[in-house]
Amino acid sequence: MKILHFLLASQCILLSAVSTGQDLRKLTDQETEQSKITMAEKFASEYFAALKNGSSYQFGDEATKEVKSQLTAEYQQNIYNQLKTNLGDFVSLEYAETWAQSGNPELNIIRFSSVFDKTTQKIEVRVVLNKADKIAGFFITPWRDSLN
Repeated sequence: MKILHFLLASQCILLSAVSTGQDLRKLTDQETEQSKITMAEKFASEYFAALKNGSSYQFGDEATKEVKSQLTAEYQQNIYNQLKTNLGDFVSLEYAETWAQSGNPELNIIRFSSVFDKTTQKIEVRVVLNKADKIAGFFITPWRDSLN
């Protein structure tokens, strides 16, 4: 399990503004914008669909230049090959919740619970959106019930 945790944690593509140890707050349903959830879910689903089909996700203007430069086609394929070896193929994801940093409410951390076909372990897919609704972070990790 340590290897799996290291593998998934190493997949983190997250700007330093959203680092662990920050004071995070779970948003209520009333505080969460459905359009942000829809955008994050569309991105994550299309990302995994492209990789599952042997391709890579082609970024347009939905992400920051930092994310685009880090998530190259080769890097995406390497990540997915490691995930497939350890967890199996991506199957689906379901919205779980949205968080924000107390000191930086302009970032929305949107969490999804995901299913991979070779594991029953709960896996998190996290998409971070900035104030311009651009993808500012993306990663896959074992599920934690709280971000704090």
